[in-house]
Amino acid sequence: MTFRLWVGLINLHGYMMAPYQIYSASAGSGKTFALAQSYLALILEDERPLAFKNILALTFTNKAVGEMKKRILQALYDFGHQPKGSTDLFDAVQKTLDIDPALLRARARKRGKELLHHFAFFDISTIDKFNHRILRTFGKDLKLPPDFEVILDTGELVTQGVELLMDQIGIDPELTEILVAYALEKMDGNTSWDPSQNLKKVGMMLFEELHGSGMDAAQSADPKALKGLKKQLKSDWIKHSETRAQKAKSLLAQMDQKGIEHTSFTRSSLPKWLEEISRDGMEKIKDAQWLENFGETDPYNKKTASSQKELINAWKIELTEAVQELVQTRHDIELAKNKYKNLLPLSVIRTISGAIHQLCVERQWLPIGQFNQLIAQEIKDQPAPFIYERLGDRYSHFFIDEFQDTSVLQWENLVPLIDHTLQKEGWSDEAGSLLLVGDPKQSIYRWRGGDVNQLIDLTSQKATPFLAKPAIKSLNTNYRSSGTIVGVNNELFPFLSQYLSYEPYRALYENDVVQKIHNPKEGWVSFRFIDSQETEDTQQAFLDEGLDCIKHALSLGYSYGDICVLTRNNKQAVASAKLLNELGMPVVSAESLLVGQHPDVRFLIDLLRWSLTPDNQLLAFELAAHLALKRTETPHEFLSTATKHPHKVLKEQWNWSVSAFLSRSLFDGMHYAIERFGLGDHQPAYLIFFMDYVHEWSQSNGNNHAQFLLDWDIKKDRLSIQAPENANAIQVMTIHKAKGLEFPIVVYNFVNDPLVKDQEAKLWIPVDPNQHLGIEQLLISKNKYLAEAEETISEVWALDNAQKELDAFNTLYVAMTRPIQGLYLIAEKAISQKGAPSAQKIAGLIIKYLQHKNRWQEATHDHLIGRYVPKETSGLVVTEKITSVGYSPRSPKSTQAYVPHPKWSQDNGQQKAQELGKFFHEFMQDYDRTFDLKAVETQWVLQQKPAEIAVLSEMARLVLTHPKLKHLYGPGVTAKNECTLWLPHTTPEVSHSPRKEVLRPDRLVFGSDHRVWVLDYKTGASKKEHEQQVAQYAQALSHMGYTLEEALIIYVQSGSINVVAVQNTLIDEHDI
Repeated sequence: MTFRLWVGLINLHGYMMAPYQIYSASAGSGKTFALAQSYLALILEDERPLAFKNILALTFTNKAVGEMKKRILQALYDFGHQPKGSTDLFDAVQKTLDIDPALLRARARKRGKELLHHFAFFDISTIDKFNHRILRTFGKDLKLPPDFEVILDTGELVTQGVELLMDQIGIDPELTEILVAYALEKMDGNTSWDPSQNLKKVGMMLFEELHGSGMDAAQSADPKALKGLKKQLKSDWIKHSETRAQKAKSLLAQMDQKGIEHTSFTRSSLPKWLEEISRDGMEKIKDAQWLENFGETDPYNKKTASSQKELINAWKIELTEAVQELVQTRHDIELAKNKYKNLLPLSVIRTISGAIHQLCVERQWLPIGQFNQLIAQEIKDQPAPFIYERLGDRYSHFFIDEFQDTSVLQWENLVPLIDHTLQKEGWSDEAGSLLLVGDPKQSIYRWRGGDVNQLIDLTSQKATPFLAKPAIKSLNTNYRSSGTIVGVNNELFPFLSQYLSYEPYRALYENDVVQKIHNPKEGWVSFRFIDSQETEDTQQAFLDEGLDCIKHALSLGYSYGDICVLTRNNKQAVASAKLLNELGMPVVSAESLLVGQHPDVRFLIDLLRWSLTPDNQLLAFELAAHLALKRTETPHEFLSTATKHPHKVLKEQWNWSVSAFLSRSLFDGMHYAIERFGLGDHQPAYLIFFMDYVHEWSQSNGNNHAQFLLDWDIKKDRLSIQAPENANAIQVMTIHKAKGLEFPIVVYNFVNDPLVKDQEAKLWIPVDPNQHLGIEQLLISKNKYLAEAEETISEVWALDNAQKELDAFNTLYVAMTRPIQGLYLIAEKAISQKGAPSAQKIAGLIIKYLQHKNRWQEATHDHLIGRYVPKETSGLVVTEKITSVGYSPRSPKSTQAYVPHPKWSQDNGQQKAQELGKFFHEFMQDYDRTFDLKAVETQWVLQQKPAEIAVLSEMARLVLTHPKLKHLYGPGVTAKNECTLWLPHTTPEVSHSPRKEVLRPDRLVFGSDHRVWVLDYKTGASKKEHEQQVAQYAQALSHMGYTLEEALIIYVQSGSINVVAVQNTLIDEHDI
């Protein structure tokens, strides 16, 4: 981006005079640049030493912290060491401060040295880490153990707490009674009767701010009151049901007394409904359309006799009132049942909390989810100067990034410190300042406690925590995406805003979504729709369509590393990554990086389990299945022997024994197993990480093998290695993980969620304590009947709906603002049988938008906006090929898992020619994955030395267009590249034949009726032994039962090709 564009972005010299600022930063609008410029201007505006010491910058993730620190340090280095040149950032800061460039460079050099020498004062941090500092400082006041350990994984803590609780069944009579009653109730309802899962969900609420006030009320509630309330609610439920049944019987009796026939009503619906209610007070069908409109139209058939119509009309007013009363009492019953069924978790929440507290005290743990609560309870009322004194730091400037994701407690805990700083402005030596940066449209972490309303209220000045008023700046130019993508978003979201029910949220997308276009280049947005009515397997249809989009992008010259697949949830991401892995495409995903998914790690865990339970034949089979890959005998024979006699097989073939394994420490035992079974040769990063984890666990917990397995089962789905940067692989991730990232090509798949997703949703509702034995809040399951409840409850229901609508819009917005060049969006064809798009699904709203813009074509598969633009190959950055170093189990915390190793050698001409031949083979194999040379070229540019790509590509074209060869390549051809053939009477490891037992032809093409073509590439001069070598391949295949069509040697070099057919007579001479 150019200097001229950035100069107008922020004029700090005039604008930073405002002590309190808010930047509304839409996606791709240069937020990071703006923050860096503001920070640098503060530390470079004068000669003060250690100017950064009084600045606190807070953001949401550790990754964002690292990126911000790196950007500041890099900028200071660039400013100070490029005297003849400049960068956009340098120009912007220089213009902001209005100082001589040479002076700015001198200050940058000085400040850079200061930062490196006083790095501890370089305070860019996550809010959680800053809170951790506060808790450490006030640990004694809070009676925290001096060496408390922060628990990041609250899920593990809750699981252990619930397990402690379940251990009390049969010991604690009151708890036993509650849990047994709950289990019986679940069994009666044909649902899972295991209460532990439900209790874990409730336990997690203890650490979620969304449930803070409700959890506080539940923990303070009198257990006897809860028990009494349960009886009262059930009594109300039964009473309402009995009253309702009597009312229905009364109406049926009146119907008979008045001489009204049941068949006189339309489809006899009303009398059938009343008969159902008369049995037990409830009906099976609760949401009939006729019932919602009852009284607005005539309830009888057109063919109903006139006399019957007169009788019904005479009774209609009274009947309508009675029906409405029955409907309302049904809502009362549903609400009473709802309250009753959700009382179990509230009945034991104090016990769960106590069990978790006991664990934390015993192990000196402090859950990260309690940071904000502790600070709010104990510290925030302390005077700010006292807090600063205890911290040892005094901040004059605050930067808070991603403010839309900040929780209420986090913000309230920071307000006193910030307010103290802002009030100093004007009377202290240094004016204080606050810069908030955020975008309500990118608020997608409400489930973590993020409250978008805070930013909305501060911007609108509905909330005024400080005396100073905010100066609000909108960053509304998109520097990321192509003009096509920005244009689509500028049209789509204002149109969709009409479907948001809450006006302040609707205003976000009506007034604050349109961006200026910085990159006018063409790109594309491809809307594709899956018709679930026309496919048996909807998920597979989405996966297949996603794969087609990836292949299409590759055909345009984009590499694997250019592409990101986005999904709404982890399950969809796992399915996407699995498909791509099965097809041999390189993939980086959360699932592929999980340590516990690696075969060697799974083997070690299974080995430990089996060692502790050696009679477990299933585990013995799992071990044997892994080891079968390393053996020479047939898999069936080995599996059978190793499963029946595992101790003997492991001792004889690997010199490993259970006793030697378990007698060692946990770490040394794992090391012993790795050495004996030869693990770690493939992808050692996973094993290195695992052994680091074993070492750390042992340091804290000793060598309890059984406890290690219990902890592993809890943590295994969260332990992952870090993906190597610049790896040429498709990235697969959820939208939440893609926040703040950008990709040349995005495939957004599985767009099929409802606008309001209420699966297992819970709400806290206010209740009258006089009618609920002193209890003021209750937890209930969200359902549509709450919309018809009393106003205080229906308002909670409506607000939750509005927040979930915004969640859905924001998720779509984040996904559609990630791509740079092209976006494929794959959605459900959410259209009714009558042809109306569903307003209850995001996919249906997208169709409404396309219809509104006259872009919807029922029979069109690809609703394309813009143009598919091939990738420009000039100016590409070349990534290095990475190879892994060997596993070193004796060195926990190994310093490197990967080292760069350029694959192109710089040796003499002969060696380079050999390398060219080697890579031509690999180049042709890559072609078979995409059948598109352009895609392979781009992929290789990003992996290898670009100077050789043109030669490889030219050679490949000669092969693929040769009249004798072109039918042997392409999508419809069945081929194997560099497959291994074993000669008769030999094994992969043992042979006494003087001839070459292992044959590896470059390419075999298979036709029908066991026909085969043999192809071998040569990049040097023709030699007689080449024909002998290919003849040996052909003869080996003949012995395997194949009929040889042709055996061809392809001599190919830059600019020339010669195809030589090996004669049958020569092949016959090489009988094996």
